Amino acid sequence: MAMVGVIKSATTPIDLDGTGISVAEAAMTGGIGMTLIIVDYSNLASAYTAWREALSLKRLRTGEVSDPEILAGIALPAVVLALAQCGLMVAAGAALLHLKVPQRPELLVAGALLGRPVSTAGSRTVTAVS
Repeated sequence: MAMVGVIKSATTPIDLDGTGISVAEAAMTGGIGMTLIIVDYSNLASAYTAWREALSLKRLRTGEVSDPEILAGIALPAVVLALAQCGLMVAAGAALLHLKVPQRPELLVAGALLGRPVSTAGSRTVTAVS
């Protein structure tokens, strides 16, 4: 929520009159996007790298578990945490900042859910290249 406050103060001078969105709503949207970058992408890139450097991924691949299952198992805690943070941000925005509840919450949920595999795959690709 502190990050949303900083984003809100940085976007206050921007004129959003003709867009139909307030500065606080733009800050909340940015905060949800930042969870994709900070919680998913950055966290998972370092997690995959640490597992690779410790040779744990090689040891896991010798067992019965497939590669996608190994990668999903590493990513699952970060994805669940990021989705929980998005939910808390929306709830706190509605309660504390007096923002409108999304008119189409299914699109918000779909965007949050579909953004996770993209950021997870991106962090895995960067790790494989480095």
